[in-house]
Amino acid sequence: MVDSLLNAVQNKQVHHAYLFQGPRGVGKTTTARLLAKSLNCEKPKKGEPCGTCEVCVAFQDRSFLDVVEIDAASNRGIDDVRALRESALSSPGQGAYKIYIIDEVHMLTKEAFAASLKTLEEPSSHAVFILATTELHKVPDTIISRCQLFRFRRATEQEMHSRLSDIVKAEKASVHEDILQFIVGRSDGCYRDAESLLGQFLSLPKKAKSLDEMMEHMGMPAPQLIEEFITCLEQNNTDGALSQAQAAYDRGYDPDLFIEESIRFARDLAVKRAVKSESPANLPQII
Repeated sequence: MVDSLLNAVQNKQVHHAYLFQGPRGVGKTTTARLLAKSLNCEKPKKGEPCGTCEVCVAFQDRSFLDVVEIDAASNRGIDDVRALRESALSSPGQGAYKIYIIDEVHMLTKEAFAASLKTLEEPSSHAVFILATTELHKVPDTIISRCQLFRFRRATEQEMHSRLSDIVKAEKASVHEDILQFIVGRSDGCYRDAESLLGQFLSLPKKAKSLDEMMEHMGMPAPQLIEEFITCLEQNNTDGALSQAQAAYDRGYDPDLFIEESIRFARDLAVKRAVKSESPANLPQII
């Protein structure tokens, strides 16, 4: 996907509309901004922005006026699209292209989508539209067919671990491996969630360095509490399980979060046992 975009910029084969689809927090809007920067860069290097020209500096200072970001969740009506269409007719003031980044485009109304068709069919030569969505099935086929579609995927565990390690190194911090693995597991392939969790951990008091301490400070039930709860369930110890659940409630943990962490622990336990025994028949009954 990145190679395709770089080649398009390098060979000046720019399409008038792009549609970025994928889960939240995987870089759709960031990629859209980088593409906008590359398209307007005065001296791109193999499709990448140089970072030193007047346009790149304006981008970095957030003073570049030819990139318009629109949140379709709050600007979803036909009047908003009409205003955008009128704006797209005007020539860019600083760069070669006027870029419109429309986030969560699936939130537009049916009438707004209809009003945007003409603009996407016959855009101004200097206008480029970059649409982003987490729910492609809500975008009309008439819109999709007029865009180049790029599908973003969740980050793998290895990619996420590498990203977090780079951040930790840049921050000159020290983070235990079990905490990094915990963050990777809870981020569900979402860079934004992972970076947010890491930021929370790095802002904790210096004494909160263990995984249990981290979870305690972040209002999450400790692994030991979850393990004891699941053990009681496996042993049909109803009183013990209820006691652990009550303890979690008394400590102020969110019941939904407690259940979610318990399900995750039980699933991981089942997988470990299945791998160890290589027999699905040995999966714990709790699953």
